[in-house]
Amino acid sequence: MQEYLEFLKNIGLVKKYPKKAILFYEGEIALNLLILIKGKVRVYKCLNDKELSLHFFTPASFIAEMATLKEIPYPANAECLEESEILEVNINDFKRLCKENEKFNMLLLSSLFEKIQILGKNLMQNSMPLRVKLLNYLLENERNLAKISQKQIASYLNIRVESLSRVIKEFKIQGLINTKQGKIFLLDKEEIIKECIWYGL
Repeated sequence: MQEYLEFLKNIGLVKKYPKKAILFYEGEIALNLLILIKGKVRVYKCLNDKELSLHFFTPASFIAEMATLKEIPYPANAECLEESEILEVNINDFKRLCKENEKFNMLLLSSLFEKIQILGKNLMQNSMPLRVKLLNYLLENERNLAKISQKQIASYLNIRVESLSRVIKEFKIQGLINTKQGKIFLLDKEEIIKECIWYGL
């Protein structure tokens, strides 16, 4: 992806967005192809006064490219979780570039396949018991746990902070984890792995 950004910058425009800025709302018509080149973006839906996080994007990645390519309304909302830079490319210019360069077609296909994998992962994650869902998250993000707040974890897993706190308390009693200043640290990684394997992860 990175190797193509310079080409795309020649036909697009880089825009800077502050933290908490809304990139688009559900229902808006997608006019430009959006590529995150700096920062972090959350895509979410509002259901019954609750925000359901669908995915978190980090550089460099397409954002909601299917809506743009099909020229349909955005199916969800997107906000910047930190100061971000978005490369916006007119869809007609992008289509012309794809016709001239087959590598861009492969790049786009790879991005779409990745979105399918994300959807499958989200569906599987939503079917997990909360205990297993959290254990799996802790394993996948072990290196960054010292930087991740419990509120961020709850948002990513689409659960209430109170529910997360309850399970964390259970894990601490069992000696699986410990916490320090709100951050989680693994104590018995082997036992955590065993439980995830038992569940088929």
